[in-house]
Amino acid sequence: MQFFTNSLIIFGHSFVAFLGLYAFFLLAKDWSRWVFTISHWLAVALIFFLVFLFYAKFFQPLSAFQTMALAMAAIFIIEFIVYTFLAKGDLWFLNFFDYVVSVFIAASVIYWLIYYFNVK
Repeated sequence: MQFFTNSLIIFGHSFVAFLGLYAFFLLAKDWSRWVFTISHWLAVALIFFLVFLFYAKFFQPLSAFQTMALAMAAIFIIEFIVYTFLAKGDLWFLNFFDYVVSVFIAASVIYWLIYYFNVK
C-alpha cells in the first residue's frame, strides 16, 4: 500500500513539473530555436530539481531508481495524454534529440537528488 501511495505522490510531483515546463513553453514560444532549446534544458533541470527536492524533503521517498523510474513513467503518461488528446496546433518546439536530452536531464536530476542527498 505504501508503494502505491508513493507512486501517486510521485505522479503528482511529475504533473507539477510538467505544468511548470508547460508554463515555460507558453513564455518561450516566440524565442529563437537556439535560445529556446538551451533555456528549455536549463528549465528542465531547475524545475525537476525544485519539485523533487520538495518531494525528498517532505515525503518518505522510494529508492533513487524507483523514484526516477516512476517519475519518468508518469511524465510519459502525462505527455501522451496531453499531446495526443488535448494539444492543438503545431508541436514544433522539440525534435527527437531535444526531447531525449530533456528526458535524460530530468531522469538524471531526479536520480542524483534522491541518491546523493541520502534522503532515503
